[in-house]
Amino acid sequence: MQHDDFNDLLRRVPDFTTPQLKRLRHHIEKRVKLEAVYETLTASEEAVTQCPYCQSKTFIRWGSSENERQRYRCKRCAKTFNALVGSPLYRMRKEELWLEYVETMRYGLSLRKAAKVTGVSLRTAFRWRHAFLSSPRDHKATSLSGIIEADETFLPESFKGKKTMPRPARKRGGR
Repeated sequence: MQHDDFNDLLRRVPDFTTPQLKRLRHHIEKRVKLEAVYETLTASEEAVTQCPYCQSKTFIRWGSSENERQRYRCKRCAKTFNALVGSPLYRMRKEELWLEYVETMRYGLSLRKAAKVTGVSLRTAFRWRHAFLSSPRDHKATSLSGIIEADETFLPESFKGKKTMPRPARKRGGR
């Protein structure tokens, strides 16, 4: 957008009605979220250091995919790949909806409600939920630091199947 056009838009903002302001806000928030996703993807593209298939460090740029993501081709195994190979986001579409879907997960919405809010199918919502939840599961903490507190838990010992018990039998429905 040209500088003059932008200044003209800013001058006209006080004349907007409340529904128009809400629509403008919605479009701006959507664009900001999309830019955040693209920044994350760009950072992952810059972090590509080796082929995910043969771990060779000799690869070249090999065009881009339909969603403008940089592709690479390994010189050793001749396979092509992008920065997301091996990640839960690999082959996931509609990246403009990813952050919105993560928000629905944060609020604890059901799959059906999350699918309705984001405008994707129930099947897509199911696959996305598993993809997004698999990422933290794979990253285990290597060390703990800070204050760690532990409390004891008492579990009743079961003598089921034993011939003798060192205590009197309990009645059903106890505490």
